[in-house]
Amino acid sequence: MDDRNEIKKMTMAELFPLVIEMKAKHWRLVQICAVSIEHGYEMSYSFCKNEEYRMVTLRLEIDKEMERNIWIVFVCVRRQQAIFRQWWRC
Repeated sequence: MDDRNEIKKMTMAELFPLVIEMKAKHWRLVQICAVSIEHGYEMSYSFCKNEEYRMVTLRLEIDKEMERNIWIVFVCVRRQQAIFRQWWRC
């Protein structure tokens, strides 16, 4: 893989702090993708830094056990909303 493109696997606890850090370093959110996989779901958040021509994708896997627990799903949605609010606030 090109050294300017990177995929990092994350946990839910790691995702939000890293997104805030990336925003402070002027990374731009360019894509959010959700895919159903055999054991649950895969969420991918892609960020670019244009002046360096770099892309980083943060990948979060949510297993079916977590899906069944509505509280975990709610927390995940709330974190996504917080991510969007941080990115679109000027």
